Amino acid sequence: NIVDYFNLLQENKLIDVPCKLSKQDKIWKCLSEKDEAGFVNECETTVDIKNGYIKIEDTGTGAGVLVTEVALFKTADKNDIIAVNTYFADDILQTSSKPLRFYSFYDNKFQPLKNIFPETSPNDFLKNPIDLKKDQIGTYFELPHYGTLVKYCLDTNYIKKLAVNFQKNIKTTEFLFKFDKKQATFFLKQ
Repeated sequence: NIVDYFNLLQENKLIDVPCKLSKQDKIWKCLSEKDEAGFVNECETTVDIKNGYIKIEDTGTGAGVLVTEVALFKTADKNDIIAVNTYFADDILQTSSKPLRFYSFYDNKFQPLKNIFPETSPNDFLKNPIDLKKDQIGTYFELPHYGTLVKYCLDTNYIKKLAVNFQKNIKTTEFLFKFDKKQATFFLKQ
């Protein structure tokens, strides 16, 4: 199940979540190790075993939230594809800190899956591309808690703080990618 995959991802250092999942009185929590002062940090956690979804929101020191999601996708031939997503959000910017990652699990090992998700760029949201080395645009992914649609989002709160000319260059604020169970790949939903 998704909790087993999460624990294995941690053991294999494929996700960097500084806490362990724990279920207490039907409520899931992610608890950190005790720090030097003896405090344990508790992260807001969603664990949905039935739908194959985990979301951990680590507020850390309070400067922002590091969100880690793990979702399970089933292929037509009942194989598991494990998706891992990490993004950061604060008062200024919301952006993916790592690209989406997809794995299969065979012979007790995670195998990275390539060419399963279309290439994306922050310029996809714009009518006229910009130099991404000079200008930063907040974009992030959201894995589905229910269903099979992955969202690729533009950080609209950040965009509101930019010049009106830049705002006029936006052609969309969200793309949806649907999972094709037969092909075991994602495609842009039209």
